[in-house]
Amino acid sequence: TWPGGPDGAQCDAEGFIWTALNGAGRVVRINPATGELNLVVHTPGCPTPTSCTFGGPDLDELFITTAARPEGGQLYRLKVPF
Repeated sequence: TWPGGPDGAQCDAEGFIWTALNGAGRVVRINPATGELNLVVHTPGCPTPTSCTFGGPDLDELFITTAARPEGGQLYRLKVPF
């Protein structure tokens, strides 16, 4: 069982599923063939990530949105792979 509840999701170029775990302060990358977590990205100071998507000229940036409660309303951006 994963902490929090799954919210927005996205599929990457390798076929892995990324989903925000609202209430858990993280976005996870899941192997759809096995259901196993492949990677965890924490959202420091914000327990409420709501969605994620890829952007940038090479689609190598992960954007994570967060809810405004209790401390949110933020946009995270990070390069992938890490």
